[in-house]
Amino acid sequence: MKVYNVIQTSNCDGEILVNVTPCADLHSAQAIMDDEIRTLISEGKYSGLDVDDDDADCSYTLERSDTSFYIDCLYDDYYERIEIEEKEIVKIG
Repeated sequence: MKVYNVIQTSNCDGEILVNVTPCADLHSAQAIMDDEIRTLISEGKYSGLDVDDDDADCSYTLERSDTSFYIDCLYDDYYERIEIEEKEIVKIG
């Protein structure tokens, strides 16, 4: 059996925060990732940034795929990384 972990790592002015959300399937994990991205661009540091426009703002580095998202503020100590990691559930005993 597999689990899909949505791992979000946030650097907020030098403070590193990590959140992991386990999901039963890839589709659910992608939905969680998309929801987190919507939250990121609707409030706070990245508010109003168009993550679908590669030329939206040159002060950010932005990378996105079906299973990952990364945004880095080039002139400040902030970034967000979201990755979907597939893992096998192991039963011991």
